[in-house]
Amino acid sequence: METLESVDSETPTKVGLDDARRIARERFGIGRLHREQERAIASVLDGHDTLLVMPTGGGKSLCYQLPSMLLPSPTVVVSPLLALLEDQYLKMQSLGVPTVRLDSTVGAVDRREGLARIAKGGPLLILTTPETLAGAELGRLLEIVPPALVAVDEAHCISEWGHDFRPAYLALGQRLQQLKTGRILGLTATATPHVRDDIVRYLALREPEIIVSSPHRHNLVFEVRRAGGDEKLRQLAKLARRLPRPGIIYCSTTKAVDDVWLGLRLIKVPCARYHGKMTDKERTEHQARFMRKGKRIVMVATSAFGLGIDKPDIRYIIHYQAPASLERYVQEAGRAGRDGQIARCILLYDDSDLAIQEHLLAFEPATLGEQAVFAETLRLFTETVELRRRRIGAIGGNLPGVMWGIVLVGAALSVGVTYLLKIQTVIQVLLTGFLAAFIGLVVFVMAGMDSPLTGPLALSSGPYEIVLDRMAPPR
Repeated sequence: METLESVDSETPTKVGLDDARRIARERFGIGRLHREQERAIASVLDGHDTLLVMPTGGGKSLCYQLPSMLLPSPTVVVSPLLALLEDQYLKMQSLGVPTVRLDSTVGAVDRREGLARIAKGGPLLILTTPETLAGAELGRLLEIVPPALVAVDEAHCISEWGHDFRPAYLALGQRLQQLKTGRILGLTATATPHVRDDIVRYLALREPEIIVSSPHRHNLVFEVRRAGGDEKLRQLAKLARRLPRPGIIYCSTTKAVDDVWLGLRLIKVPCARYHGKMTDKERTEHQARFMRKGKRIVMVATSAFGLGIDKPDIRYIIHYQAPASLERYVQEAGRAGRDGQIARCILLYDDSDLAIQEHLLAFEPATLGEQAVFAETLRLFTETVELRRRRIGAIGGNLPGVMWGIVLVGAALSVGVTYLLKIQTVIQVLLTGFLAAFIGLVVFVMAGMDSPLTGPLALSSGPYEIVLDRMAPPR
């Protein structure tokens, strides 16, 4: 599991950006780092928590790979993608960077060797998943050998409840505090201010330096074509025939993926597909076919495909339907042209696409902020129920005695009503008595609870109404 030792293993007491530039030049063959890369690396080496938002293909991974060779203790990289971990591990091995990979696919022998290497400490890159980091085996070891840096890749997964959401990300902040991590680096391709706030909050970043890079890339050519109905399919067929491959065609629904995939096969365009309703085996086979080096085919997929995909020669991205947000569009379009060559990003726009996204968004779960408000609502509800129980107990004391009191009040009311209304039949007397007893019971219960208009159960306004409406099924 361990690669050759780094020539930089004798780490100086104080390292800086010049050291990172030297390693980038000598070990990675990179003559110049981007400005945002240098800012992030300098921040990490200075011991600061950092959040880096950089577009796909911008070189985020260098911002933890270079520090891992300079810091005196291990660097842990947390990624949700096994395929990405494997790609990075093989690449680091080829470059001679000390690296250990630990995840659910690693065998017992390699796992023991990796854990033994971590126990030695020193400069080391540890590639793992959030679930493995949460486990006792790796966690106990890192408590003994605290990491100098933990880099959380695809950090937006902590906020967005979509296909790429990982519950284990929610516990990362607390886990990293337990490990006494030296510094934390969050990385993502796109993040709105709201998502950035979520990342800072749930990773417990301490006065972080937030670095946001422009999504602009000079080699991407953007184009929007308005097309609806059958015309959209005809335009897609022409583009798929003429544009150089490989390429990705994104659709909003699994049905659209299947329809486009079948259509491309009919016109003899080599293609694969990927969506959530396929089996794991099918998805793996289609992805492996598309990712194979030198293979020039078209991938038709939902947004479930592409996170962490490292295929540099993708020549075009076509959105057959408008995506759910501008952030998602930028992230998906950014998967083209990572080799620096010209690539095309084409959106086939139809007004009906918006109705599809509105329908899909109606089924999305509540955001973390809404969940927090909902949890507070449940807490208030629980406290109110307990308060009501205590009040009823205080009023009732001896419940049988209270019930006898209600009966006596009901009987007195019954006699009074009977006398006033001159009711003579037995049935009328009994009905009147039952009515009076019911009124007494209602008074008794209402005495032990808050008014629904003024008490803690008044959830029909403010954030509670928003949350309850968000949690309700779409109408």
